[in-house]
Amino acid sequence: MSDEVIKLQIINGALTGVGDKPQSALSSGSDNATVAETVYEDVVEAALTSGPEWPFGTKTVAPTHIGARADKIFTDEWSLPPDNLEVKAVLLALGGGKPFPITDYEIEESKLLVNHSSGIFVRHIYRSGETLWHPNFRTGVRYMLIGAFQRAFWEDERAAAASESTAAIWFGRAAQSAGHKRKVESRSIRRRRYGRP
Repeated sequence: MSDEVIKLQIINGALTGVGDKPQSALSSGSDNATVAETVYEDVVEAALTSGPEWPFGTKTVAPTHIGARADKIFTDEWSLPPDNLEVKAVLLALGGGKPFPITDYEIEESKLLVNHSSGIFVRHIYRSGETLWHPNFRTGVRYMLIGAFQRAFWEDERAAAASESTAAIWFGRAAQSAGHKRKVESRSIRRRRYGRP
């Protein structure tokens, strides 16, 4: 299956989940398809940038060195990857050695400011294709999308919160499958353990 097919399946699963009609294609140009796809992309970005560093949505790359800058704080600027959603770490490799994290940097829009003219790497979150996602992550995105539709179409905050709680459970399962230690407890367990609703 292609990214577009999986994307359409997730969106239609969310639309039918709120009692709306599924779309035959996202390229139909209809208002519903346009709105659904826009909300979907917002949900995907939120899912990829929150929680653990998903192995299918994180990569380390060597950015492009733009050049020196007349700045008293940072001497060089680099261009961040065009598909960057969030920088997780800036790394420096000295003399061809293993890259190690540095903290002396600043991000200015699409530029990375550092005091190094070579050896810079960036570990960042990017918008990966749906075919790369873990199946449980796809399910989590679908429930997040249902919550977004419930909030936008119905103005039902309670239903949206319930859908987002279900999404968190699926993301937790995806994280465990990916080797992350991320524990997700049901409301009933939290109630027994902490006396919380």
